[in-house]
Amino acid sequence: MRKLKSIFYSDLFWLMTVLTVSLIGYLFTIHGFPPGLLNDEVDIGYEANSILLTARDQWGNFLPLQYFSGFGGTRLPLLIYWTVAFIKFFGLNQEGLRLAGVAAALLGIVGFFFLLKNLYDNLLAGLATIVLILTPWFWGLTRTTNEAVLALSLTIWGILFLYLSRKKDIFLILAAIFLGLSFYAYYSSQIFTPLLMVLLFWKWPWLHKGKLFPKAASLMVFLFIISPLILKTLTGGGSAVRLEQTGIFGNVSLVGELNVRRFDCEQNAPAIWCRTIYNKPLLWLGEVSANYLNHFSPTFLFTDNWFVGILPPGRLFFLGLLPGLIAGFLVLVRESQEKKWLWLGWLLAAPIADSLTSNGQAMRALLIVPPLVAIAVIGWRSILNYLDNPKLKILLISGLAIFLLFETAHFLSDYFWYFPLKNSMYSHYPYQPLMDYLLSVEKDYPQIYISNAANSSIKQYAFYVFYDKFDPHIFQNRSTVKWERENEGWIWVKQIGKWNFVKSLPPLYKIPRGSLLVSDPDETSNTSKLRLENIVENQILTLTPLKTIRYLNGDPAFVISVVNPKPLGEICNETTSQEIINAVCNK
Repeated sequence: MRKLKSIFYSDLFWLMTVLTVSLIGYLFTIHGFPPGLLNDEVDIGYEANSILLTARDQWGNFLPLQYFSGFGGTRLPLLIYWTVAFIKFFGLNQEGLRLAGVAAALLGIVGFFFLLKNLYDNLLAGLATIVLILTPWFWGLTRTTNEAVLALSLTIWGILFLYLSRKKDIFLILAAIFLGLSFYAYYSSQIFTPLLMVLLFWKWPWLHKGKLFPKAASLMVFLFIISPLILKTLTGGGSAVRLEQTGIFGNVSLVGELNVRRFDCEQNAPAIWCRTIYNKPLLWLGEVSANYLNHFSPTFLFTDNWFVGILPPGRLFFLGLLPGLIAGFLVLVRESQEKKWLWLGWLLAAPIADSLTSNGQAMRALLIVPPLVAIAVIGWRSILNYLDNPKLKILLISGLAIFLLFETAHFLSDYFWYFPLKNSMYSHYPYQPLMDYLLSVEKDYPQIYISNAANSSIKQYAFYVFYDKFDPHIFQNRSTVKWERENEGWIWVKQIGKWNFVKSLPPLYKIPRGSLLVSDPDETSNTSKLRLENIVENQILTLTPLKTIRYLNGDPAFVISVVNPKPLGEICNETTSQEIINAVCNK
């Protein structure tokens, strides 16, 4: 019995348990959950393939260090370089791309286990890590290949090395490397990491006492790593551009509402008063504060939240952990300085970056999840330790286990059976069968036109180059690629060879006969209507449907049609258009 108990409390047992749960959860669901690939995923995959084959990004820039342009934004580079090895060994496909995400998630999971093991013990570390894996928020985000997961994993290891540096100075250098690299993974880290580092250096005595050289060396390493990004931001690029594209400071509707209130105020009060009350700094401060507080609201965490394309509608966090969270905060008040300020500082700093852009976006706010899980599990352990009655303790453990198992079963049922059917349009599932079909028949048609249906037209080309494994040398050469940069900075790829990516289907008379047109059912139906303008050489151009690509629930996503001419004599029995009848049929 004693030997069995020692195994149960061993770090090897819990590490193997955590890895087993993770690998089963990831590898058995890697292909279809979420169904399809997201816009950003195909862009990351193609950029990684371009780096692998040409040492340049898709736009021809040699080994970008500060950011990749992608769709015209400023995508940080680390995840793309991380993905290169997986594309090399598994190919440019969904499995190779998603395995890069799995590896990033496993890196964070193992780091979280060792962080808690060093702060507490193996039992708490193992249980908390399993809870982390099964938490809907973490579960959903780590099943796609995205920057937030890699940034979180690097942050966890950086914090772990900071804590371990209390015993060996060399860990300070490792912490500087991992925390510095997190700047290149996700923009949220560029705000979160400095805030948390300052707090920990202040509250963890071994970071500001003792030998000066290791601390100065680690700081120099950290500053050296992040200096290219700092220089880019100071010159108006990188983070500055990203904040302009996504932040609330460029929100026209907010400024418009401010101007309306100021105007109405000035009708009845002195202008100086109205301008003091209604101004942009106060507007932004109020908006950021409201956004920040919403990240901790029960509604956001426990009731109704939906991150389209990644999670089904519902809670991000298990309700059964709420009592543990409450108890955990009470426990932290009496904890040691290093534990108290780690979890509280981490939790309080995590939502700041997301608050500059929204009132709660699951990917940008992913940094919140580890401290919430840790505090909840710490709290539940304190509740159980407080109970002296063994029977009551067993009863409470059993009740909690049953409730959490029910919540887990409910979430996984939604995730595996409800979510794919109801939400495959948001995870862009139809693009794979669409591209598979078009690539199989493209040689038979002079031109292919894909309209803005169920996606942004500036991003549709990425699905084509990804699934076609389009040669990046040819893409960079630009001889068959036409594109333009729009006012907001986004890049619209209009044409790649015979493939045309349009915002709406052009009139049929402007399209070569025999071309394929792809759009949603409504636009296809409208375009296919008989019109006088489509009469060419005593024939009228019409659309003949060839195939319908459907979402997983059976609803039509894309209709693929071919432009065909018909003799004018054949249309009189088909049309109800009085214009056509008067112009053609009554002659």
